[in-house]
Amino acid sequence: MYIVFVILCLFIYVSDCNQSKRLLLNTDQSALEDRISRLESEILNQKTSLQHLLTENQHLTLENQLHTTTFQQLSSEVQKLSLQLKTLSTLSNTESHGTIYVRWAKTSCPSNNTELVYSGFVGGGMYNDRTAAPEPVCLPLDPDFERTTGVDAGRMYGGEYNDNFFVQNGDGLDVPCAVCRTRLASSVIMIPGKTRCYPGWNREYYGYLSGSNHDYVASGSYVCADIHPEYLTGSGTHSDGKLFTAVLAKCGSLQCPPYKNNYPLTCVVCSK
Repeated sequence: MYIVFVILCLFIYVSDCNQSKRLLLNTDQSALEDRISRLESEILNQKTSLQHLLTENQHLTLENQLHTTTFQQLSSEVQKLSLQLKTLSTLSNTESHGTIYVRWAKTSCPSNNTELVYSGFVGGGMYNDRTAAPEPVCLPLDPDFERTTGVDAGRMYGGEYNDNFFVQNGDGLDVPCAVCRTRLASSVIMIPGKTRCYPGWNREYYGYLSGSNHDYVASGSYVCADIHPEYLTGSGTHSDGKLFTAVLAKCGSLQCPPYKNNYPLTCVVCSK
């Protein structure tokens, strides 16, 4: 009987242990499933957040590209406006500045940012008049008059080539002239004895120095006759007047070298 009781107790104990083990296993599995479920939910949330971040990043990237494009367009527009402003400034300076010179022995101006003010022909005093003004002038082709009479004291004659130096068979031909305005300069200088300008200066034209004959009574001034001289058609009557003649270097008081005796002197008109 005692043995039966002991066996019964052992059976009950073993049954309780198995039941406890089953309860523990069931409890662990439920907790594990719950944890897995929560982890899956967290992963899903993280994936959703990541997707939102990726979408936002795409939007920001697109917005940045738009800003970059806009910036480039604005930069290009600024460059265009700056160029226009510079052009307007140059034009303004061109219109508000500039200087005038006479191109002797030509009817036109050089094509280097110059404009023709007017063209005409050379005028001046008679070569044998002691009181004649020394400087030649450029007379316009369309003179205006106010009075019809005056005292015969000061006189204006036309200008002629005194020999054939400037123009072949040009002795007695009338000398033209052009008054030019250079737009990109404020200073003009005529340099005798040169055909090129010094650094920093621009050449307007060059040619040969012209003056009055040393045997003539009237004084004269030096001007630069263009290297490709012209003459007025229909002239050549040898009326004299203001005569253009070449200027030769004369050694002695003139330093030779660098100058050479009896060489015709060149000249250049430069602007800056």
